[in-house]
Amino acid sequence: MINSDFELVKISDINKFKISGSKVLKNKKYLVQSKSFTLSRIERNLSFADFKRNREFISWKLPKTQLDLSGIMPDYSEPIENSWGNIPIEFQKIKENALNAMEKKESLYLYLKAIAEEIDPLKAFDKIELICNEISTFYGYFGTEVINSLYDENFYYTCKNHKDKVKNLKEDGLLDIFVKSKTTLKKSVIDFLCKNLPIDANTIHSMTIEFSLENFKFKSIKHELIKANEYFHIPDTLNQYGHIDVSSSNYRGIKNISGNTFEYYWLAGRIHISDKLTNKLPQYYSEEDFWIYNDCLDMMYDLKYCNE
Repeated sequence: MINSDFELVKISDINKFKISGSKVLKNKKYLVQSKSFTLSRIERNLSFADFKRNREFISWKLPKTQLDLSGIMPDYSEPIENSWGNIPIEFQKIKENALNAMEKKESLYLYLKAIAEEIDPLKAFDKIELICNEISTFYGYFGTEVINSLYDENFYYTCKNHKDKVKNLKEDGLLDIFVKSKTTLKKSVIDFLCKNLPIDANTIHSMTIEFSLENFKFKSIKHELIKANEYFHIPDTLNQYGHIDVSSSNYRGIKNISGNTFEYYWLAGRIHISDKLTNKLPQYYSEEDFWIYNDCLDMMYDLKYCNE
């Protein structure tokens, strides 16, 4: 970030980073949209700087072993015949094998140390991929266990998508606004649902959202409760659990309406609620972080950045 936004200038023979005031004022990415988010971000970056300075706590290395592998007690060199072979030569081979195994273990250790010290998940995955074949080939079942504990493709793409989102939102000065939009959406959902509790397990909560592609501000959020059979145009026959048969793939979904408008629907009453909360439904719906919020924010992001 410093290299791209600042220029390096020499003042009194000292190199310093400099940025012009006009550049700061003209670029939205420097605008503080939320004091709390900005302060939290500064705190995280300061903690990160401390981590970089102090991460040498795991920087020790395995000791190098330098031995005379031909060394053996003199008694074993006495020229007495045996059915095995030359004892000093065979013993030296064993020690050579031991040293080779140590070097492989040291190589593995250094690879794993580099991964443990990495601060960027994507770069850590690059390192993991470099050692996948080697570990699986030379370390058998143990190596397979190590790789399985390190490599998760879904997590890799989650990190990649997250980083791309943060980059795009920062460049447009929209990161804080985008993050805060979840709070606005959640309040609207909670206010509506809590007025209509309890919600029947066969009822669809439909929500039509219109927002600004320029700054993610909501223009309107319209809520509606509809019987599942009417929404999906299916029979209202109830099964043994008292539910209208709705495919699990339709428990929640999104319908695109226009470039900045979409509908989100979900079976808001067909969710697991523990017995201790059945008499505290407003509290449960207010505190639960339903998928609906992340689904809607993902859709808003995609409509702005993936349709350009």
